Amino acid sequence: MTKEILLDQETNQTNQIRKYIGSFFCVLSVAILFTDKFTTFGIEDSQGYKTVETLIWFITQSLGPIVFAIAALLGAYRIFYFVPIYVYSIQIYWAFDQSLKVDDPLLHFYALGCIFGVFLLLLTFIFIIQKLSKANYILIKNIKKSTRFLSTHVFDNYVEKLPEKDQKNYTIDTIKFIDSLDK
Repeated sequence: MTKEILLDQETNQTNQIRKYIGSFFCVLSVAILFTDKFTTFGIEDSQGYKTVETLIWFITQSLGPIVFAIAALLGAYRIFYFVPIYVYSIQIYWAFDQSLKVDDPLLHFYALGCIFGVFLLLLTFIFIIQKLSKANYILIKNIKKSTRFLSTHVFDNYVEKLPEKDQKNYTIDTIKFIDSLDK
């Protein structure tokens, strides 16, 4: 039964890490849409597009849904789906607003959604690390208790039957070992 509990705990931790990675990809699927605002990767040929930035924007527009699909396959936390929905909703608004020829005036709305997503991602990461640390702390504490119990049990049942000199050596070595567990 203990083995099943440990396997369930390991599976749960693996699922949490998988969901966190999926959540990262969910936010990344939107963050890459801003690549054209920051870099051209040294590309000089626009491949027939008006500018290199437009080429990069179209490429990231195509990669974004693929990265988003990976996030969905990994089972991202549901709250992170808000970020792509928010950003793509702004892009739909931009597509139908005849007065906006470029999406630059909406950049602060995009950034707000991405910053919110990254903030949520960091909070989730901190929460998961704390939860895993607590689980590992409890596991280590139980290992220490088991070691103390076993050393006492061995002394009571086996070492007491040994000569006094060997009992003393066992006791000193055991105390040193138990003390080393607390460091």
